[in-house]
Amino acid sequence: MSIEKILVSDYMKRTLTDLVEDIQASNKSTIFGEMRFKDFIEVADSPHGVYVFFDSHGKPEYIGKASSQIFLGRLAVHCDTRLDNWMSHFANKVLKSSGQPRTPQNYISALKRVLDCSILLICFEDNIGKQNTKNIARLEKALRSTLKPSLNDCSQVEDMSIAISALLCF
Repeated sequence: MSIEKILVSDYMKRTLTDLVEDIQASNKSTIFGEMRFKDFIEVADSPHGVYVFFDSHGKPEYIGKASSQIFLGRLAVHCDTRLDNWMSHFANKVLKSSGQPRTPQNYISALKRVLDCSILLICFEDNIGKQNTKNIARLEKALRSTLKPSLNDCSQVEDMSIAISALLCF
């Protein structure tokens, strides 16, 4: 399986509008629950960034970031079957939005929904250090405000004409 990804470096002379349009037009063929450890070798040179989960209709459902952890580590937490796992924000939000009581069985049902989502990785090259963490957070916030995923809180709308290089501080 090939992981669907976008490299931030390809957008440094382009706008947030360009990135959002490419995200919306992406193939959405990488099913999260079908990914394997060896698939992450494809992003070994750019292991940090933002990820977008899409529902079965291709609509953004949840946007998160892998900044202090690499994608492999952060995304694995979304598969944790423990009901008290506070880092599995996506499954917890799925469960909360369902209106079902917080039980182990309902949490597993929410987790199955997470695993059925498609995923897109927006990768940062891993040579920027501490500034990378801030840039990843900036991009996550901008994408949440523009893509409006159903299970994230969304802040004010970013200026869509802003250049990615201006949004991020390199």
